[in-house]
Amino acid sequence: MCYSIFKWRKFVPSEEFLSKVSKIKTLSDLKKITKDFTYQSDPPGIFGDKWNTPEETLNSKIYDCDDIARFNSWILKYILKKEAYFGVFAGRNSRGYSAHAMAFFKEENKWGVFDNKNLYYVEGDFEDIGRSYYKRLKKYEILTPDGKIVKYRFIWG
Repeated sequence: MCYSIFKWRKFVPSEEFLSKVSKIKTLSDLKKITKDFTYQSDPPGIFGDKWNTPEETLNSKIYDCDDIARFNSWILKYILKKEAYFGVFAGRNSRGYSAHAMAFFKEENKWGVFDNKNLYYVEGDFEDIGRSYYKRLKKYEILTPDGKIVKYRFIWG
């Protein structure tokens, strides 16, 4: 899987971006700023999936799961000062085998999970977060909002 090797581009926020996002003070503010974002899948094909930087996502207000997960994880860590991660999970669900990106953050003894624009909470570890989306989780990759791999796991069976 190791999506980050091919997809993650370095992000240095502009002053304009920082000015816009510095207004975010709470999780509710984060949800409000993404409320008007529009979901749009990247084109199919090996080179179709482009992972936007948080600034590109904010400016375009168009996202797919990896774009909004990267945006949310960056805001959670650098603006809201939370322990935050970006995760790509792959497995089987009712639609078949696929991969999905989410942002999540530590909140007391559980994880707050942003699945696109939806926020819910999960107790446990990274694998439990993945299983909240894929009951038959097969692999996952966890990164910091800067793109450093924290954990990679393939699940046999």
